[in-house]
Amino acid sequence: LVIMAEGSFGTVEVASNKTLVGKTHLGQGNSARGNFSVGGANVIIRNFVIQGGGDGITVGGGHHVWVDHCTFMNCGDGQIDIVNGADKVVVSWCKFTDKHVKTMLINSGTKKPNDPGRLNVTLAHNFFDEVDQRNPRAGLGMIHILNCYYKSIGKITGQGYGVHTYWKCKTTVERCNFIDTKDAVSHHRTADGIEPGYCHLIENKLDAISKIGLTSETEKDKIFQIDEYYMYDWTVIDAEKVPEIVGNGTGTGEEWGKLGPIPIPGQGAVKVSTNPTLKWTKVGSQASNKVYFGKTFPPPEAETVTGNSFQPGNLEEGTVYYWKINDNDVWKFRTEGE
Repeated sequence: LVIMAEGSFGTVEVASNKTLVGKTHLGQGNSARGNFSVGGANVIIRNFVIQGGGDGITVGGGHHVWVDHCTFMNCGDGQIDIVNGADKVVVSWCKFTDKHVKTMLINSGTKKPNDPGRLNVTLAHNFFDEVDQRNPRAGLGMIHILNCYYKSIGKITGQGYGVHTYWKCKTTVERCNFIDTKDAVSHHRTADGIEPGYCHLIENKLDAISKIGLTSETEKDKIFQIDEYYMYDWTVIDAEKVPEIVGNGTGTGEEWGKLGPIPIPGQGAVKVSTNPTLKWTKVGSQASNKVYFGKTFPPPEAETVTGNSFQPGNLEEGTVYYWKINDNDVWKFRTEGE
């Protein structure tokens, strides 16, 4: 765990197995500022103001990356780019602002040999606030855009837009809220014959100005089958509530300068072994932990263990189980099988 305090820094090259958390209440004049380049795996970046330099964050080839509760301001190029074979990236509760032009690129072109089959990204509960284009522009991967808030998009250059999908990308835009976003969701327009992407729309809300310029995809093989990869029902909010909840809950803050225990398998994991070992990251010096486990919510008390792992025994196939340790949040996973 790496804790970054107040101050400025240049570009940080982030290798594998690193957690970087901005410790203080960011967003003030003396906040931590800098850029990150992520080429490794198992990386968390949380609670930073990202501005200056080139790209704010570049996830170039890295995988299993989580960017959470960051504020992206005036960067030299993109605010966050996910490119060059990056995979399994989550961007959650972040705020993209400061009238920036190029927000987020997922795939930087069609002639990228490492990109097909990768670039799988979840964008959850992010606030795109008066930025111009690439929110995101996504190609080749499977992209889930959940409960994002778009406000006054595309006015800086006069050619801006919200979500653009292209080049066989399977994009699901779910329960997002678009305000004053004329080109809210559309296929990326190109003159070189690039195949358009596919977009599945689920219960989004638009005001009178905002328009979606495509038809929701219905062919099963062209839709990102999200439930085969993770469960997320506990985090979904109604599109109508997105401006209030997401608009007021994104970006940096004092409460995001720490992390609690992280479950393994992760929250919402699917296809988990029927004979798993449940683990969690250690927080503090506590020697023993009370484990709650079962098929009901909340789960019943199961055992007090020494250390940071628990063996629940043989489990049923295709079944959802709930668990927690001590007084922490309840986590869930689904076992493999039909």
